[in-house]
Amino acid sequence: MSMGEQAMDPRVYGPQAQAYVIPLNQSVEILLKNPQGQPHSQHQHGGWFQIIERGPVDRSELEQPPLPLNFSLADVPFIPVQRYTGVPMSRDTVDVPPFSYVKLRFRGDNPGVHLHHCHLNPTHSGAGLSITFVVAPDVLQKTLRIPDELYEMCARQGIKTEGNAVGNWGLDFTGLPTVPVELVGSSPRVPLPSGAPPNSANSPDSAIPPNSVNSPDSANSPNSANSPNSANSPDSAIPPNSTPPQPIN
Repeated sequence: MSMGEQAMDPRVYGPQAQAYVIPLNQSVEILLKNPQGQPHSQHQHGGWFQIIERGPVDRSELEQPPLPLNFSLADVPFIPVQRYTGVPMSRDTVDVPPFSYVKLRFRGDNPGVHLHHCHLNPTHSGAGLSITFVVAPDVLQKTLRIPDELYEMCARQGIKTEGNAVGNWGLDFTGLPTVPVELVGSSPRVPLPSGAPPNSANSPDSAIPPNSVNSPDSANSPNSANSPNSANSPDSAIPPNSTPPQPIN
């Protein structure tokens, strides 16, 4: 809300947010891969997505652990590819079965900060199965008014209300808290900003790879209303090509 043009840079939200900045009305396609032997229920805040396709994860990507007891990769069942044409179903939660992928599509027409995370249990989200969609932060800075009461609440607790994820300016992350638990064997997926410690939320254990969000205007890309939006309504399919940002009146 205070970073101006830098709000379009996903790095200002900090490495632990795994932020993807989406310009207004940008069409976004997500490929969720589950190479493990347990399902993951993925939930998205801030609107609905359309389920475009389901299918099997490539055998070369399957993980030997953790598999069910007395189960090997040779026992992985056949999973057909299913493509949904016409007007695909709209949901805010989708189950990604074991050894499968799901392809989703939505339009960034709801400016805000929206979490996309595993809903199976809190440990999955905390272990890195979550990302943050920052939709049209340039529009948000012009249209959202934060109540004075919230500023007063932050002031009483000594919480900064301007700057990046730490309350500093630019990409200065001095003072960024470390995550509570560091995953064994985890490593940063992308270079971290200067002054930022490595964290498990930036590990390769995330369900969504960093290039899954097709937002060419972004270098890479908590809670909001879970309401449907007009662009993602059941009356129209979301095209795969990006929609140019609309003029702001």
